[in-house]
Amino acid sequence: MFSGNWQITAEKEVNGNANLKLETGDISISAADGSEKPLGLQTLNLALDLRRNLVEIKAEASGSKLGKIEALLNSELQPTASGFSLAASSPLKISADGNLQTLLWLPMPESLSGASLDGQVEMTLRGNGTIAAPDLQGKVKGRQLAFAIPGEGVNLQDGLLDADFSNDRLVIRQAVFSSGAGRLQASGSLQLTQGRPELSLDWHAENFTAVSRTDRLIVIEGDVKTTLSGNLLEIAGQIDIISGLIELAREDKPTLGDDVIILGREEEIEENPLLMKISDLKIGIGSRSGKQFALRGRGLDSTLSGTITLNGRPEQTLRSDGNIVATGTYMAYGQVLKIERGQLNFSGPIDNPGLDILALREHATVRAGVEIRGSVLNPAIRLVSIPEVSDSEKLSWLVFGHGMDQVGKDQFAILSLAAGALLSQGQSVPLQTSFARAAGLDSFNIGGSDAENVSFNLGKRLAPNLYLSYEKEVNGLLNVARLTYDITKRWSLRTQAGSESAVDVLYTFSFR
Repeated sequence: MFSGNWQITAEKEVNGNANLKLETGDISISAADGSEKPLGLQTLNLALDLRRNLVEIKAEASGSKLGKIEALLNSELQPTASGFSLAASSPLKISADGNLQTLLWLPMPESLSGASLDGQVEMTLRGNGTIAAPDLQGKVKGRQLAFAIPGEGVNLQDGLLDADFSNDRLVIRQAVFSSGAGRLQASGSLQLTQGRPELSLDWHAENFTAVSRTDRLIVIEGDVKTTLSGNLLEIAGQIDIISGLIELAREDKPTLGDDVIILGREEEIEENPLLMKISDLKIGIGSRSGKQFALRGRGLDSTLSGTITLNGRPEQTLRSDGNIVATGTYMAYGQVLKIERGQLNFSGPIDNPGLDILALREHATVRAGVEIRGSVLNPAIRLVSIPEVSDSEKLSWLVFGHGMDQVGKDQFAILSLAAGALLSQGQSVPLQTSFARAAGLDSFNIGGSDAENVSFNLGKRLAPNLYLSYEKEVNGLLNVARLTYDITKRWSLRTQAGSESAVDVLYTFSFR
């Protein structure tokens, strides 16, 4: 429970006072794990005193878990056309001392939802200047600092901070965090120039676990320099991902598209969003002997190694140069294919590297598989085999592990579907649909239970409720044309002429 009072007058001058005081009770902070952490407040006072435009603010807070903080601020209100305000040129004198036992009460931005910051901080701050240039002097020391984002696998522990305020500039002499078996160090400075942040930090990582969760592990070493000027963050340096794991998400996991608008939810538009510029950032992957960077999921079980260099702006076009080699296996059609050659060549946009991949089925008389050339956005896929055989034989050896002479009736339809799916990789529509559109048709299908009973079917919609189709067996007697007229959504009339003539009235229903 709080108590308070105020009495302020503003005529030719501003005079008055205001007070806020904690009488009973406490304040609890929700931690990232959902638990409530009370601050154990014993004192919480805020006093404002106004005398002939002179401003004095006193603040004091203490608690068994919070620690203690005291602050005193003096300034002067300046008259304006609309009243009184604190101008940039107004004098400012500030004195603050703190010995904080927790930082959980500090608010976190929405972009770091679920994150938590904790630790102990000792601070001494003095300032004697103006609002625009307060001439801050003092020290900040932190220990047992911790920062975590559980949902992203970020967990920094045992943090130390040694920083000084000097001439409105925060000099970070040392900041250290531990994670996994390594640590991350940083040093640099932060200051405000005409109200805009200017930041320069040098980072050094040694066997540092940047991310660790069940489906993702990134352990890094290297040196990076970050520079923030206004809203532009520039990153340069070299990072080696000495070991890691990425498990690819399932393709059937539903996600909303970028063009989906949810009614009732306000769209947040930042006036000055943070922009990023990457300059010669060299990233090495799996370069440490005895360490691996594994990529798994969607049938892939591989390790990656190589180096790429990044340049540009992520919100525009991020350019990459370098080469990554993939080894391992790929599961397709229930078969394990060994990646004999896996080259990703980067020389342009990072999302469109060149491909040179060869994957073959092992332990068979004919080692069949696929070769992928071109680029990620425009791949060219073809069947290959060792020794060289016909495409139909390649597909049979790839899917079943034997030649076409042993393909049974129950396997021929599977082989036809596999051919369409394989040759349609990288396309937005199946191969049969592409053939149909090229011929001006709406459908084109190949069916049959074996090689002796192959048939093809062509179709064209003449009107919204009128459909013409033609079906013919290559070796059989079936040779018919059908005209279907949809009377309603469920009732239709179908006429058929050719090797079999008929008139049918059809009623369609479905089970759900």
